Amino acid sequence: MILIYTIYSFVFIIIFLAFRNLSLAISLYIAYNILVPFLRFDIASIPLSYNLLNLILLSNYLIKYKSYSFKTISPFVFLCFSLFVLSLLASDTPLLFQFDKLRARFMNTLIIGFIFWNLTIKDDKIIKYTKWTLLISILISGIYGILLMNLHGFNPYITYLSVNFDTLHDVSEQIASLDIESRLSFSSARSIQSTMYHPMTWALNLVLFLCVFISIFFIEKKKWLLFVIVLLAFNLLISGVRTGIAACFIGFMYYNTVYLRKKTILYCFLGFFLLLILIESNSDVKNLIVSIVDINGTKSDDMKGSSLQLRFEQLRGSIDEIEGRLLQGKGYDWHVYYSSSKGNHPTIRAFESLIFIVLCDSGIVGVLVWTFFFIMLIRNSQKVLNNRNNILLLNTYVITFLAYTLGTGFYNYFVFFVPYYFFLMGYLYKTEQYNHAISFSKTNL
Repeated sequence: MILIYTIYSFVFIIIFLAFRNLSLAISLYIAYNILVPFLRFDIASIPLSYNLLNLILLSNYLIKYKSYSFKTISPFVFLCFSLFVLSLLASDTPLLFQFDKLRARFMNTLIIGFIFWNLTIKDDKIIKYTKWTLLISILISGIYGILLMNLHGFNPYITYLSVNFDTLHDVSEQIASLDIESRLSFSSARSIQSTMYHPMTWALNLVLFLCVFISIFFIEKKKWLLFVIVLLAFNLLISGVRTGIAACFIGFMYYNTVYLRKKTILYCFLGFFLLLILIESNSDVKNLIVSIVDINGTKSDDMKGSSLQLRFEQLRGSIDEIEGRLLQGKGYDWHVYYSSSKGNHPTIRAFESLIFIVLCDSGIVGVLVWTFFFIMLIRNSQKVLNNRNNILLLNTYVITFLAYTLGTGFYNYFVFFVPYYFFLMGYLYKTEQYNHAISFSKTNL
């Protein structure tokens, strides 16, 4: 019961701080999302949920501050509005279902993004608070993730919470019951979710954390940050989600391709050479890497999972599914509506790519909307930041996230992507302000 009361206390502390120290409340709210996989329970007949907490945070911001900016959240406003318009044209998904899902998307993305960015402009402490709460949360969840290596997929923390809260489903027990061998000889767990609902959610956070803290390391050059980066990278390796490794590689290649310098090219060749040695000397790593690039799913010795050939079949299945509704698709979150009533799709299966989801839900127009959304995110960095490397770091974060969603699907990922995105943007923005102030003071000495 101590753990349950700790979770209750965590929520009430956030609510209390929302009235006293909004920046710290937002930072703890982000930490809560990392450490606790749900927020839906009643205390003394008071229903507590993400929606209620978001409204409390928003109302306190609007009461305390009279001015605000929508500049940086415009891509998210565009996306939500466009998807709302498309939902009105679809007939395969009930309108009430679509509106409820759109409302949840609005609450979980626009509100937190709006508050975080506007607080960044007005209160320098939010970046400091969020940085340290992220670090503490990463240490807790990262160390716990390592401890789960030898539990054959079971997760005592998630199991305990699912027993005490009906709103949480224990995915770890389901995965462990499949009796699928681990891809790594030094770990008995086929996949690890740490403190989160699903291994894919955990891997997404590891990928985003790596982007954030590698960026911070580039700025601060503090060696202790390397420990955090290694902890994150090792957890990604043992998570069982190969797409996370592929997404990081794509982000790495994007950064080094755009940031083309002789020293960078030299480091890339050196890193590639060391990777080849590691692949040849370690069968675990060799099978893992081969399985990522395997087209037919037949080359690796022990790996099982989605191959590129299977993905092409799912893409064809997505196009066939929207026959007659090619432009507008079948409705917002139709894939969730379908899965909840019929289970896995016979061809598309679990909709394991953002492109399958967008095609089925919103059609060709939806693909254009999402494409323009990501273009707006890339351009967003240039509106706020001036330093070329800082712009590239923020854009690398976006590209890495896009790569991950194309490989796994989209399972409410904005809950994590949005706060980390605005934290990284705010951190780089404040760094530029500080450097400018230092430079200005030196020129006036």
